[in-house]
Amino acid sequence: GVGYVFDNGLDVGLKVQHFSNGAIKRPNPGANVAVIRVAYPF
Repeated sequence: GVGYVFDNGLDVGLKVQHFSNGAIKRPNPGANVAVIRVAYPF
């Protein structure tokens, strides 16, 4: 994924993942997941 921490401490990020059964069984639709992270220390 990618992320960035701003000077004020704000932390933002994006991660994309794909989960699959490795084609060991049909059907193999898999699952795509996008995760957005926002964090701020206080």
